[in-house]
Amino acid sequence: MKHFIGLGQLSPDLLAWLWTQRKMVPADAITLAHQAWSAWCAPSQAALFTFAQREHAALPYLSRSLRRLLQELPGINDVLSLTERLSLNCIAQSGPSVSEIYSEN
Repeated sequence: MKHFIGLGQLSPDLLAWLWTQRKMVPADAITLAHQAWSAWCAPSQAALFTFAQREHAALPYLSRSLRRLLQELPGINDVLSLTERLSLNCIAQSGPSVSEIYSEN
């Protein structure tokens, strides 16, 4: 499959094959997931930020994923998430101006 997005793309036969390939989740990965959840639920984002700065062998993509997730929090300078900031940059570079949008309505 060239561009895999999710399990919903897979045929029943391929899903059945995947089921036979399943593996147990190691205890250290479960412990790490609990720690990540505790950091996520903490009253401040500081715990999650600290947790995301360390690499975790049991879940190698966890730190990078959490750092990307943290980029969706409101920014200090502009109160925008990364997605909002990128969207506005795209619109500013190639989209219509705000006055053009309102003049069409």
